[in-house]
Amino acid sequence: MDNNKLAKPPMEQFLEWRTPRYGTQNPTKINSELLPWIVENKLSAYTVNQEFGYSNNPEDDPTWSFGRNGQTTTLLEDGRTIYIGGEYEDSYDPDFKIYNDIIVKHPSGDISIYNYPREIFPPTDFHTATLVNGSIIIIGSLGYHELRRIGHTQVFSLNINTYEITKLDISGTCPGWIHEHCAELSDDKTFITIIGGEVACDGERVFIKENIEDWRLNLNNLNWEKLTNRNWKRIQIKRKDCGWNHLWEYRQLKFSRSNDWKNDHDKEYKELGCELGMEPNLDLLEKLYRPPIKFEVLPEREDEHKVHRIIVENVVVRFVEDDEFIQVTIEGDISVNSQNTIENYILKTLSVLENCESILERY
Repeated sequence: MDNNKLAKPPMEQFLEWRTPRYGTQNPTKINSELLPWIVENKLSAYTVNQEFGYSNNPEDDPTWSFGRNGQTTTLLEDGRTIYIGGEYEDSYDPDFKIYNDIIVKHPSGDISIYNYPREIFPPTDFHTATLVNGSIIIIGSLGYHELRRIGHTQVFSLNINTYEITKLDISGTCPGWIHEHCAELSDDKTFITIIGGEVACDGERVFIKENIEDWRLNLNNLNWEKLTNRNWKRIQIKRKDCGWNHLWEYRQLKFSRSNDWKNDHDKEYKELGCELGMEPNLDLLEKLYRPPIKFEVLPEREDEHKVHRIIVENVVVRFVEDDEFIQVTIEGDISVNSQNTIENYILKTLSVLENCESILERY
């Protein structure tokens, strides 16, 4: 047993420091026995509650969690590790929380935690953190719905010596409210290039679309520049009633059938049939991305989920399955006839699979 490990704090410390809080200064250093112990043991809110025998009531604030998604980790040359923000679970969970804190693990084993006023550094997740000299440049966020600024890209600078956070005012054409992207620092440390990710957009309702362009932030003059203009064609196909589709259930059913799990298969088949109001059509699922034109199927990538690709007229056509829609991206120019055939085929096939009329939206 490691004698240097922090001892489990008493119940009084748990009750005092269980819930996350915002800072009053920039930064606000936290003096708590509980939170460093949670970090050292890499505990989630669920595990922390179990450790102290605590059960959340619906009206309770969430329990503080080190286990998070969308949190960045930056290793400094002096051995410090800096964790920024992130979220725990989703809104359905009583411990759901998007954090705006900075956690520092020192080479000595000490752990420092800093909070910030919400107006200085809002809750931030699925951002990037790029180390540039004495600062970490924090770009993007998904964040809470009500805090998103559609058409704006959130950029902050964290001083790695004082832990002060500064909002950067950027000019130029920005990527928009981007998250889950990649950031690459140029060799001369004057540019950060942003690729991939997703962007929250405003329409009849806020929706998320894939970022298909490349962007560059000039760190000398704090100006955004759009590097590409791909103009790929993109559509979404979804149920006309705007309900969630059953593609995930279909694929689970296919998985249990392929593994010859008869009991699971029969149970899932019956449940899905009840939801659809018809017998599930697994054979048609296999043909969902096989339109009646000449095409080549590309192999699925191990690092992706729910993504299918074919090549039509030497152009990649990508299908991404979401709970609400199928996103179709045509990564280049194909004939109008081929595009119409793909769109109409997916539209009709999804309608049959769902036993519900589907509609098509372009964006």
